[in-house]
Amino acid sequence: MAALLFLLSLIPAFAYIKEGELYELIGPSIEDFQKEFHGELRVICFYVPFSSEYTRFSSAYFHAAKELAKQKLPLKLAKIDATNPKNAEYIKKYDVGGYPAIVYFPAEIDEFYHYAGDRRKEAFIASFKEKTLKLREFADTDAFDKYMSENGLHGLVLGVFQEFSGTKYEVFREAAKNLVHIYPFAIVKDKGEWFAKFDISEEGILILRAQFLIGPKDRAAIANHKLENSTTIEEWVKHNYHPHISYFTKETKASFDQSQAPFVMFLFNLDPAHPEEIKQNLLNFHESANPYYNANFKDRRFLFVLADKKEFNKGLEPIDLDKDKAIMLTVMRNDRFVLREYEIFNDNGKFLKLNVDAYIKGLETNSLIPYVKSETTDVKSENGIKILVGGEFEDKVVNSELNQIIFTYSKNDRLTQPTLQILEDVAFHYKDDHTLEFLKIDADLNELKGEYNKPHLPNIFLAHKENKRVPNRFVDADITKEKLIKFIEDELTPKKEDL
Repeated sequence: MAALLFLLSLIPAFAYIKEGELYELIGPSIEDFQKEFHGELRVICFYVPFSSEYTRFSSAYFHAAKELAKQKLPLKLAKIDATNPKNAEYIKKYDVGGYPAIVYFPAEIDEFYHYAGDRRKEAFIASFKEKTLKLREFADTDAFDKYMSENGLHGLVLGVFQEFSGTKYEVFREAAKNLVHIYPFAIVKDKGEWFAKFDISEEGILILRAQFLIGPKDRAAIANHKLENSTTIEEWVKHNYHPHISYFTKETKASFDQSQAPFVMFLFNLDPAHPEEIKQNLLNFHESANPYYNANFKDRRFLFVLADKKEFNKGLEPIDLDKDKAIMLTVMRNDRFVLREYEIFNDNGKFLKLNVDAYIKGLETNSLIPYVKSETTDVKSENGIKILVGGEFEDKVVNSELNQIIFTYSKNDRLTQPTLQILEDVAFHYKDDHTLEFLKIDADLNELKGEYNKPHLPNIFLAHKENKRVPNRFVDADITKEKLIKFIEDELTPKKEDL
């Protein structure tokens, strides 16, 4: 018995548990996990047990782990219960917000990254597998040509060396280790054929642009022979990898941080089965964007990017843009500008270049009207309360010279109907006051802007005619007709300091 107790005492108090191909981590065992598998890709999912979101997510994550284990790849997948108090400091440390959330650590790197891609099993497998790749090696130029032809949306950072040794080689490997999870890296040993292929005379790095993304003024390859240290190489890659139109994903967004310019995002479904269609659409987009290409990457007024719409549909759904097969989207000065599918392509699928030209020119001249999710309705008023839709907000609220009571609601909230009944009684009370207007807006069907976009619906705001953008909110949860009238009277009665 004493011997058994002695053996048990040697087991760490927070040893992690392996469930199939997943590791369950608790407290300090997270540190143990990081140390033991530091040389591999580490993927950690923070979850809330039994939540509906995690129930859907967990099956894909578990089966992805099972499939990846069969491939014997250098990666480990783990999960952490976000409701366990022992894990609280790691939730803060890894900047975890909503659940389930995934963070990953590239091999031999302590810095973490948030996974923001698709959450299907196939997407997990493809993404995590890609992140385990170290340096690709091409046996010959035919293998290289085949790879580039099959990856029309991705470029390549290629190291060309006479021997896999020496200072330049080691510096390149160090830079690759820090960036390989973002950019594809490869390495080749020259025996005469590689120098000739790229018309270079010494060892160095080549950035090879993706064929579908090369515009009229882009060079297909850029060389760097000054391999002084890994930091300067990393900066050079980040600056030069992106051509005038870049392939944009949620995960690679951080690599665009050298440019503060708004993204003119061309989102459409990238079906690899139709590469010529992709190429033609991008050539058309290039033609429209070409006049704006002159500045260097970091100084451009706009950054033109291509993205697969399927990857961003979840974020587009709340603003009713998920059903369009293609859109152009630009966020600038906190406003959203959109060109819809029917404005980009006609009924026969022909690219409407004039519309795209006008859109880009409108961004440059600040002449476009911002996009706002907005319900269309023929009903203008109900029981003394006018119906407001998102697209009319600027005109009917901000530009109105009346004091206004604005009710924001969701039909699904249990408090909406009783609150609306009280509001209708109050509107009737003020029916003869032509300086005060009552409006309501369905937050499920319309986008709320600025200070009106508050959680925990329903909400009642009083918007003073002098300052519509900063309304006062009625905050008493126990709403009655009398309390709401008093709130309005107190707000609209001139205060002594205003007299």
